[in-house]
Amino acid sequence: MRRKLLLDVGCGEGKCCIDFAKKGYDVVGIEKDSATFKKAKLNVDKSGVKKFIKIYNKDIREVNLNKKFDGVLFNYILMFMSEKEAQDMIDEFYKKLKKRGEMLIRILMFDDPIAINVRQRKKFFYPSYDKMKKLKRKYKGELEFRLLRDKPHGKNKFSHIHSVGILKIVKNK
Repeated sequence: MRRKLLLDVGCGEGKCCIDFAKKGYDVVGIEKDSATFKKAKLNVDKSGVKKFIKIYNKDIREVNLNKKFDGVLFNYILMFMSEKEAQDMIDEFYKKLKKRGEMLIRILMFDDPIAINVRQRKKFFYPSYDKMKKLKRKYKGELEFRLLRDKPHGKNKFSHIHSVGILKIVKNK
C-alpha cells in the first residue's frame, strides 16, 4: 500500500513529522532555524521512523519541491511572514495538493497576546477573524477559532492562553 506524502512547513523539533510517519505517512519537514533543525534531526534519528522522514534546514521560500502532496501542514508558521507572503504561500501549496489532499493552517490571531505585543505588524501576519473567513470562503474550507492553553516556554514563565485560528482545506479538483 502506498504511503501518503505530507509536507510539514516549519516543522520545528520534528514532533509532527514523527507522529505522521508513525501514522503511515512519508513526511517532508522544512525548518529554517538551525538550532531547532538540529533538535529535529536528533528527534527524527531516534524516532524509529527515520526512513519515512526527510527534513531540510532551509527557508520554505528557498525550497523547490516538485512534488504533489496528500497533506500540507502550516503549524504556527505563516505568522512569521508578511500577509502577502503568507497568502502567496497558501496559494502555492494549494496548487501542490493532490486531488482530495488536505491543508491544515494553524495560526495565532490578531488578538493573541503575542500579536498585540508585536510592533512591526506589517512584517508579521496575525490575521483578523474577517481575513480568516475570507480564506475559508476562497478555498471552501472549514474554520474554527479556539483559545488554547500553552505551557511556559521562551520568555513566558507561566502558562498562558493563545487565540488560534484553524483552517482545514480539502482540494476537490
